[in-house]
Amino acid sequence: MKTLILILGLITSITATLHANAVEYHGPASYADVIAHDVGTPANWDGIAKLPGCSGALITLTNDPNAKALILTNGHCTNSSMHSGTYISDTPVADVRSAAIYTSKGTTVSARLLKVVYATLTKTDISIYETDTSYAELAAKDAHPFQLAQKSSVAGDALTLISGYWAQEQSCSIAAVIPELREEPNLDTFNAYRYTTCKSTPGWSGTPMIAKNTRTIIGINNTHYSGGTPCSEDNPCEVDSTGRISVGPNGTSYGQQTALIWSCVVNGRFNVNNTGCALKF
Repeated sequence: MKTLILILGLITSITATLHANAVEYHGPASYADVIAHDVGTPANWDGIAKLPGCSGALITLTNDPNAKALILTNGHCTNSSMHSGTYISDTPVADVRSAAIYTSKGTTVSARLLKVVYATLTKTDISIYETDTSYAELAAKDAHPFQLAQKSSVAGDALTLISGYWAQEQSCSIAAVIPELREEPNLDTFNAYRYTTCKSTPGWSGTPMIAKNTRTIIGINNTHYSGGTPCSEDNPCEVDSTGRISVGPNGTSYGQQTALIWSCVVNGRFNVNNTGCALKF
């Protein structure tokens, strides 16, 4: 899973710590050579975000233009050491981190990440950051949020992955919905999405899964099988409804659920303590 965090030599000490634990991708060329192309029409990239070592997207849970804008990425991009069954909530970002957000004009604007609204590696792999900038302020600079789908996707649904880190995109579809995807000891997610042909490599962590030809996010890219011991870190295994464990070919890539977020939203605000929140455990 940390394989999906691109290692950079000259960034913060936190990222340097991740560098020490990262594993390089060594899959066959057919998987290592991601089928992607550079940014095309700027309007398609409006709201895509680049974070330190990861990708993300500007999202909204409210109709309030004065609310502070939210960035969605992977939980392991925030803290890859969270244990299964735990989460981070309403926590200030300790260091200085910013997101570069694409605009409809093909430029980028910067927003500082102030607070982790929520992050986890359990049930799904998500992190929601609150920024220092309102939606109205970003709209004035031609940056606009994506919408989050309120229902889970199914096999056959077409999607586009747009990586803010790499300024590249891939198109594929959901090959299967996996009852449980496991990387011990930390990642344990449910109803994960296995792709048909999209491939995840370092820097694609946190890339939004966008329903084809829409501005609706249906999930979030997070991991791929690296050819190692099944169910170990960076080597997710699939667990079916009977408990049978299997792995795909080297490079098999996955995304995670985001519809669960809506169970924790009341009056346009995410709160893990809201009644019925599926992300409190």
